[in-house]
Amino acid sequence: MARIALFGADAEFAAALREALGARGVDPSELHVSLVAECGGEGEMAGDDEAGRWLADAPLRDLDDLTEVQVAVVVGDSGGREHLVAAAADAGVILIDATDVGPESGAFLVLAGSRAETLADVEPGGCVALPTPAVVGLLGALDPIAALAPLVRVVVTVLRPATLRGATAARELSRQAVELLGGRALEPAEHPRALAFGLRPVVVPETDPNPGALLSAEVRTLLGADAPRVSVSLIDVGVFTGLGLAVYLETERPLDLQEVAAALRCTEGVCLAGELSRVEVGEEADEQVALLADPEPGPVQVTGSPFLHVAGLEADHAIPTALRFFLSFDERLHGRTVPLADVLVRLLERDS
Repeated sequence: MARIALFGADAEFAAALREALGARGVDPSELHVSLVAECGGEGEMAGDDEAGRWLADAPLRDLDDLTEVQVAVVVGDSGGREHLVAAAADAGVILIDATDVGPESGAFLVLAGSRAETLADVEPGGCVALPTPAVVGLLGALDPIAALAPLVRVVVTVLRPATLRGATAARELSRQAVELLGGRALEPAEHPRALAFGLRPVVVPETDPNPGALLSAEVRTLLGADAPRVSVSLIDVGVFTGLGLAVYLETERPLDLQEVAAALRCTEGVCLAGELSRVEVGEEADEQVALLADPEPGPVQVTGSPFLHVAGLEADHAIPTALRFFLSFDERLHGRTVPLADVLVRLLERDS
């Protein structure tokens, strides 16, 4: 029985991962999963209420317990990650870095279908990293288009929710929203970066790591020699969940729009917005089914959906080789639990 430790996750994340693994043919009863709240040592398991018997009866009490673990996973922000990387290396445990802030230095960057073969080279004590959620979604839409014609240039604007800015940002957004809804103005001294019900461009000093440049580097790493020129800008939006990407791209040759739509339609996990009419769906349809009839779903609307929603697919009439579209997806489901399940399955199959 494989033993997995989830660091920084909650029972909701564990339950979503359980469902994603089950969809890939993994029997959860064959896995022994411990849920640890913190990366820094002492941790408490959330219990086995929502996740059922999926979670272990006894939580990991300290990092020495990693000697009995096959795979450790760290999610959320990067708090305590360096400590966990060192502990996993000492224990000879493979660590999957699924944090939202970019991979740990020296980690293999892995996404099912892109450089997945590198998993065969990961030794005990090694570290593999998932791309950040924005890159997961972007490549999910770019891969089928690149199969039609090589990509030359990609320009992306990422609309980043509070969940991808850390727990502190989510709490601050909640405080701002409560004050505004209560009719109180946000005092600059108390809220230097007012964001609730608004948006702000992400501007960083030249001496700090540029998050847009880091996302571009991830795309180039995963696509290798075939990588196009990639430019990424980030905008922080005043919502808690839901990730949106405005994408402009150019290919080596002009593509027929219907051909592109067909390629996206045939890609697993991708949903073209408005494929079903509202008449076909019906007024009593399930919320997720009704979402398929929405021609312009936004990031907030697709929260809870396992799909990558593509809307506004259109050609640029001034540039024959250019296309535009908008992506919306749940950064936790499509951006984290789904690719994490893919990598876990490959590791478990490799070591079985």
